Amino acid sequence: MKKLLFLATIIAFSLISSCSKDDSSSDNNNNNNTDTTKVPTVTYFLKCKVNGVAQSFKAINLAKDDTLNPNYIILVAYANEGSSLPPYMTITMASKSPGWVKGLSYTLNETEQSSTAEFKDQDGFLYKSLNTPGNSGLNITFTEFDANKGGKVGGIFYGSLQKEENTNTVEITEGSFLVKMLN
Repeated sequence: MKKLLFLATIIAFSLISSCSKDDSSSDNNNNNNTDTTKVPTVTYFLKCKVNGVAQSFKAINLAKDDTLNPNYIILVAYANEGSSLPPYMTITMASKSPGWVKGLSYTLNETEQSSTAEFKDQDGFLYKSLNTPGNSGLNITFTEFDANKGGKVGGIFYGSLQKEENTNTVEITEGSFLVKMLN
């Protein structure tokens, strides 16, 4: 129940905030500071190919269930900013050894019940890792992980997700992301 409440909260917050793709810092030039050095702008993204078709998500949020001792993180990505219409993707991951660190890998499929992935396509069909046989699934590897509020989390992902009603799948390739930790 706590996981469902957390998921609903994150989805609602992602629709309200529709987090910006760019995050930049002030250069403090408004105080007659002559230093013109600017902090580089970071572009956050989540993109992949779904059945060979490029998919780029506009509204992306990543949050922890507990800011001090997170057991779960959830990534919610919508293709259309400010809208909960499909396509969208959600990935929920439970903490595992060695903790939230660069290099951590997951394979999400029917054998992994506490970490899940879902993709809803533009036609409204829902594909889940929980329906995907143990010999396949969605593979995720973190290439960077700063669990602090505002920290950058990046990674790659690929694999397949399956519909619940039948064995239809979507193949996800060339997946990559760089997102900012919300909390």
